[in-house]
Amino acid sequence: MSADCYVGAATGAFKLINLKENRCTNVQNLEKLRPKEHSIVGMCFGDDSQSEILALQKNGDVNLYNTVTGGHTRLFETGTDFEKEPAKAIQMAANQRIVIAKENGNIQLYNQDGTPQTENGIEAGVNLNFLTVDPKDRGRAITGGKENILKLWDLEKGTTTWSMKNLKDDRLSLRVPIWEANGKFVKDPSLICTTTGHHQIRLYDPKTQRKPIMMLDWQEEPIRALATCHRPQHVVAGNSHGELALFDLRGKMKPVHKFRGGAGAVRCIDAHPTEKLVASVGIDRFILVHDVDTKRTLNKIYLKAQLNTVLMAKMNQLTNPIKEEPDAVTKFFEG
Repeated sequence: MSADCYVGAATGAFKLINLKENRCTNVQNLEKLRPKEHSIVGMCFGDDSQSEILALQKNGDVNLYNTVTGGHTRLFETGTDFEKEPAKAIQMAANQRIVIAKENGNIQLYNQDGTPQTENGIEAGVNLNFLTVDPKDRGRAITGGKENILKLWDLEKGTTTWSMKNLKDDRLSLRVPIWEANGKFVKDPSLICTTTGHHQIRLYDPKTQRKPIMMLDWQEEPIRALATCHRPQHVVAGNSHGELALFDLRGKMKPVHKFRGGAGAVRCIDAHPTEKLVASVGIDRFILVHDVDTKRTLNKIYLKAQLNTVLMAKMNQLTNPIKEEPDAVTKFFEG
C-alpha cells in the first residue's frame, strides 16, 4: 500500500502517512517491537520508482516494505551489536547494492541477498553521524561525525578522494572542535553542504579547496537535520530546539524564512525533489509538512512516538492524487 510519507519511529514502528486524510497506519504489530534494538535509524527508497523502501534498525537488521503489495519483511541481518556498534545509516549505492554505516565508522556494501561485498568493509572513523550517497553518482558518498572530518569516498575502491581541512584556531588560539552532524550533495553545481553540532551551516567545493567556501552561524543549538529541496542551491535545516528554516546558499549564505509548528528537536527532513513540499519529524512526535515557498503549514499529524526518519514519496496526494496502484514490482529478494 503506497502512502504520501513514510516514517520510522524510535520504537521501531514503520508508519504510512496519508496527508489528504491526516491519517497514520502502523505496518507491524507494535507489541513485538523492542525499541532499544528495533529503533529505525535510517530509511531509503530501493529504486527510482519508489516501489520499495528499506528500513534500517539500530541492531543492523534491514526490513523491506513493498508499497504495491503492502508486504513488510526482513530482508537480511548484519549481526550488529546495537549496544557497542549501533547501525547509523542506509543508502542505495551503484549496481543496486545497499550501503550501511555503523556508528563505529564501519561501512559495508551488501548485495540484495545480504552478503557483504568485502570481508572488512571501509573504516570511516569512530563517532560517525552520517553517510550520504551522491544521487547523481551512487559510487561515491560523504561521511562525517564528532571529531571525524568530512570525507568524500569512492565506494567501489574503498578510498577517500577528498577530505575537509579543519578551520584555523579561534581568536583565543584554541583548536576548533570537529562536529559534522549531517551532510548533503547540493544539486547544482556539485557542492557539499554540511551542518554541525556547533550551530553552523557550511558549504564546500571539493574541486577548489578543503576548507568551507561559505559558512553561516544559525541560532545556538546543534543542527542535525538537513535536506535539499526543489529550489536550486537551497537547503532546509532543523536544529535540536525545534527550529526549521530554508537557507539560500547563493552569494552570501543566508536564511530565507523559518517554518512554524515544531516544538522538539528535528531529527530528519525530506523534501520533494520537484514540488514545493518539505516534511520533517522529531522528538515532539509530530510529522510536519510545509510549503517551502510560502512557509505555510499544510499538515501536522501526531504519531504517538518519537520519530527518527521520514521519506516523502514523489507521487503524493498533495501534488498529484493517485488514482490507482501500479502493477506490483519486486526488485529485492524477500524469501
